[in-house]
Amino acid sequence: MNKKGQLELSFGMIFSIIIIIATIAVAVYFIFQFLSTSKCTNIVMTKSDLQSQIDNVWKSSQAQQIYTLSFPTNIKSICFGNLSSGGSAYSNEYIDLRRYSLGDSNLFLFPSTEACDGKSAQTHLNHIVNTAFFCVPLKEGKGKIMLLKESSQLLVKITSLNST
Repeated sequence: MNKKGQLELSFGMIFSIIIIIATIAVAVYFIFQFLSTSKCTNIVMTKSDLQSQIDNVWKSSQAQQIYTLSFPTNIKSICFGNLSSGGSAYSNEYIDLRRYSLGDSNLFLFPSTEACDGKSAQTHLNHIVNTAFFCVPLKEGKGKIMLLKESSQLLVKITSLNST
């Protein structure tokens, strides 16, 4: 009779350990999902803020503004321009993004798979000059660009301020 009691206690302990492990696994899963969602939110908000700054420069008669890009550190570069115009010496970014290009996008994040599994890898920015394809390298998720509109221009020109 004494051994039967020990067996039931042992089964209860094992069952409790299984429940604790399952609870911890579910908690870890939700933490990773939350972190992934926050990265996607950061990407979307940065692109929206960039469009707002472009709109402000576009509305003025003449402007020159430095804008600091801030993306998650897994994004290595941000690229601008028309993919059909050819890339700068057909860079790795150009070759990769050309495969996934849709429609009239003129802003691309590289590597595209790191931008919310490719869902936020590209977008269309309004009111910018359609230039040849170029990329701005990001260091720890940060990079600088110049938004420029001269009095003779109707659209905003984007240039890189990062040294390559």
